[in-house]
Amino acid sequence: MLSTEAVSPGFYSIDGVSNGTYSLAWENTTDTANVETEISILEGEVELIINDARGKEILNKKINETTLNAEYLAYGKAGMWLITIYFNDFDGEGYYVISPN
Repeated sequence: MLSTEAVSPGFYSIDGVSNGTYSLAWENTTDTANVETEISILEGEVELIINDARGKEILNKKINETTLNAEYLAYGKAGMWLITIYFNDFDGEGYYVISPN
């Protein structure tokens, strides 16, 4: 399951999801965010998309067995950001952390 409530501020866990789309709103008081992923993927892929407060797509990353641990910077308009994660035949677990930068 995808945790829609942060275990600690900005920390979200991924476990027991195979297919589907999950979205959550995240309040960013700055115009930059640091996104870290650590995902163990046995098969399938995860796509992480972030839209800023204007609705502009500012990050779109496919995560598969070749990008298990990664860090990204996203730049956009401060305010309520939308984080969307697509799972496609995913078998694995992990987490992602998003924080103002």
